[in-house]
Amino acid sequence: MYNTYLYYYIEIVFINIHNRSQKLNIVIYLLNMSIAIGLNSGSSVDSVDVAIIETEIYKKLMKPIKVLKHFEFQWPDNIKKLVLNAIEFNIKIPEFSRLNTMVGSFFGETINMALKESGLNSTDIDVIGYDGQTIYQEPPLIGKTDKNGCKLPVTYNVVNKTLGTTLQIGESAMVAAITGIKTVTKFRPADMAVGGTGAPIEEFLDYIQYKNIAPVLTLNIGGIANIHAIHKDINKVMAFDVGPGNILIDRLSRDKFGKEYDKDGNIALYGKINNRLLDELMAHPFLSIKPPKCAWREDFNDAFLRKILRKYSHVNINDIMTTITEFTVKAILGGLKWVPYMDNINTIIGNGGGLLNKYIVNSLRSQLPEHIKLIMSDYFGIPIKANEAAKFGALALATINNIPANFPNASGATKMSILGKVSYPPL
Repeated sequence: MYNTYLYYYIEIVFINIHNRSQKLNIVIYLLNMSIAIGLNSGSSVDSVDVAIIETEIYKKLMKPIKVLKHFEFQWPDNIKKLVLNAIEFNIKIPEFSRLNTMVGSFFGETINMALKESGLNSTDIDVIGYDGQTIYQEPPLIGKTDKNGCKLPVTYNVVNKTLGTTLQIGESAMVAAITGIKTVTKFRPADMAVGGTGAPIEEFLDYIQYKNIAPVLTLNIGGIANIHAIHKDINKVMAFDVGPGNILIDRLSRDKFGKEYDKDGNIALYGKINNRLLDELMAHPFLSIKPPKCAWREDFNDAFLRKILRKYSHVNINDIMTTITEFTVKAILGGLKWVPYMDNINTIIGNGGGLLNKYIVNSLRSQLPEHIKLIMSDYFGIPIKANEAAKFGALALATINNIPANFPNASGATKMSILGKVSYPPL
């Protein structure tokens, strides 16, 4: 349908516009428009977001994107349970292999549902992009050891750096087969192969969207909270995890309140901060690591939460929720110190499901310096729950157009890379 409209618009241009230069510019614009679908499922495994985006790419330069449609789909209970088991390593290899196929099938089905609801066909879409459901992420930090005493992470001398590793599931060949659309996934390994952290990975989209109003900071609160300092000078762009986002809040909601998440922050809003617990949380070693950095499973896992709950079993559970939520806020505020040009920034653009939590938003706004305003990405045309899905759509377009999409200064990589792996639909 989109292609039909495209030819129709070009015909109108030739009939109604007589200025040759203007006519040529409009036709070039129309011919360079691309539509992609991005999909995201974050570390909190709360839902799957699908965004249909549009942008113009000309001579390997991508213009700011426009979100045409955004959808949110719930995980089937049986698949979600298996995903959570996999994240906690409570799954056997045969089950894990099958889960990879199941998740890919589910992703493909959600995209077909999004296409149907949008009135679009597979032929209207240039590419699908998603990273997959992250099961494991290990940053390139020196000195970590596993329980057997093996040094982590891996060292590979081709870049003379220690390398991290990452694992996502959701078979892209299944998505390509179910939708009939070229599919790009697994964006992080190409950055990690040259020494990068591989996460966060939002700076490509944010640079495209906001470089004209830079310097500016973007804040994403998903399972993990991360910030992206966008500067007109691409060599000054930064991106790094600052600490937990929703991950501890969601786990506490499930374990102690029987809810998937703390809707609107209502539980946290009616508790009190336990200062002793907050001080202990703020002493977490991850917070003192200098960027580039990304959080890994060992930092904020179920064992970490269980330890807190045992030690503070005498504390009202509502107060623990409030304190853990405030931990997310304090970690974000503490992360600002790593941005050398923070004094020149007066806007933080927020996105991600964590910014639907009223406690987090209210607490952040009350503690930010007066000259800094927290504005939601909706104001700039990207719904806060669509941003992460949109970034994967943009990354997929970069891949098929041979555009490097990692930022060495942000991730610590030694080289720029074209990210992602491509699966083609059946002929």
